[in-house]
Amino acid sequence: MIDDLENLLPIFLEESRENIEKCHEAFSQILQSPNRKTHLDNVARYIHTIKGSCGTFNLTEVRDQAHSMENLLHQYKDDVTQLNEEKINELRKELDKIDDMLFPETEVPENSQPLSTQVKATESNEFLRVPIDMVNKAINNVWEIFLLRNQLAYIFDLAKKEQISLKDLLMEWELLDVSLSRNISDIESEIMAMRMTSLKGLFSRLEKVVRSYLKDNDEKDIIISFRGEDVEVDKKVSDMLIEPLIHLLRNAIDHGIENKDERLKSGKSQKGKVEIVAESHADSILIKVIDDGRGIYAKKIIKKALEKGLIKDGNISSQEAIQLIFAPGFSTAEKVSDISGRGVGMDSVNTSVNQLSGKVKVDTTEGKGSIFSITLPLSVSVIYATVMEAGNRKFGVNINDIVEIIYSNCDEIKSNNGKKFLNFRGKFIDLIDLDYIFSLDTQNDSPSSEAYENCPIIVASCDDQQYALKVGKVGKNREIIVKPVPDLVPKWDYVEGMTILPTGEPVFIISLSKVIQAEKSKKFCKLGTQHAA
Repeated sequence: MIDDLENLLPIFLEESRENIEKCHEAFSQILQSPNRKTHLDNVARYIHTIKGSCGTFNLTEVRDQAHSMENLLHQYKDDVTQLNEEKINELRKELDKIDDMLFPETEVPENSQPLSTQVKATESNEFLRVPIDMVNKAINNVWEIFLLRNQLAYIFDLAKKEQISLKDLLMEWELLDVSLSRNISDIESEIMAMRMTSLKGLFSRLEKVVRSYLKDNDEKDIIISFRGEDVEVDKKVSDMLIEPLIHLLRNAIDHGIENKDERLKSGKSQKGKVEIVAESHADSILIKVIDDGRGIYAKKIIKKALEKGLIKDGNISSQEAIQLIFAPGFSTAEKVSDISGRGVGMDSVNTSVNQLSGKVKVDTTEGKGSIFSITLPLSVSVIYATVMEAGNRKFGVNINDIVEIIYSNCDEIKSNNGKKFLNFRGKFIDLIDLDYIFSLDTQNDSPSSEAYENCPIIVASCDDQQYALKVGKVGKNREIIVKPVPDLVPKWDYVEGMTILPTGEPVFIISLSKVIQAEKSKKFCKLGTQHAA
């Protein structure tokens, strides 16, 4: 019986999360739709479903809270017109209590009930709710692949018995390979579609962050709105987006949005506005966190960076100064709070987004507000990559990291103060020799300019600047599956995963921007040397 409960608990949690999200959606509809009673009835039904399942798992506190919320909803059953924005927010807070009980954001205390601990532990498991027709399509493709495998085995058996010629074998093999490739491509698309999920649930959690913040900060009045809730992304991307987006939202409401009096003095409405926007672009997704707050003051950033020793010279551009907010431990907060001030938020955002092979961009206007933009691939499992060689090793590089691939000549390369530069389209850009820095032979001197004659150069971008990266060879683009680096393998900041080439060779997938950052900061650690990421 206990084993059955352990198997059913994840399903209950997944269904409860869905029902909580549906409640929030229905609350929004109550304020917008003329058919308000229908949406209120839907909320009551979702809450009743949660309450009814709690008894199975002895979740008495959750059951009692759900019952209390049912009583509140019943007050408005005969007169839905009483439900204004203020009362809807009160109902949302009651719903948040259920959410917090089922999905606590903090560590569960040691004296908690065993089943509550089990709820917390089970939440880390991943589950997908998939329409049966999608599963059936995938199964049909598996059957097709099975038949094709039998056909391949049959023609090879004929070849072994010399009942068909080598020419006929190759022709049959080529035809079957085309069918096999098509079926594999189809099943890949179907499985990837199963992994896709909308951003509604994520946005609902962000809305809860603002409600929770305003409970303890009545000197501020903040409205949050969303666009693009129906945009779908890989579930892994959605799960990993939670942390960086919560940090960005907290930064906007705590650092960005001014208090009511300050906003009125500056000629603004006392209600601060934060908008989360999601847009789908081909194979990527763009998410923006927009606020109409005080913006980021470059001079203040530079002053704090000098105090912390992050920079030695304050003579840097405003854009360079703003990028410093992503430095580890950096914070301009005057006091430490539960929301901010410890200097871990923006660094965490940058790290999380980089792990997803994404990029963060900041646009800000002093006194007007800020826009934080995150660009991510829709899926992090399968990418298009270029296989290159550097230091006699093969690496995979996401093609989105590459601006252009060229072949240089000696006349285009110049040296100055021990550094090399490439004349790229009339502009000299830094040249980094990946062949040299990835070489395990540390005794070799840096190569002369003559060594760069007709060698492949990858032009990549980092912090809005272009860099030339000299490599040994560049292979063709291919679709690869990215796998995590095994736990026993040492971690390097610029390694994002691994893949297996058709030859059977395992290769690292590296981030060119992180390689550039590590080389610029003189913190580059070669593969083969111990280094914890």
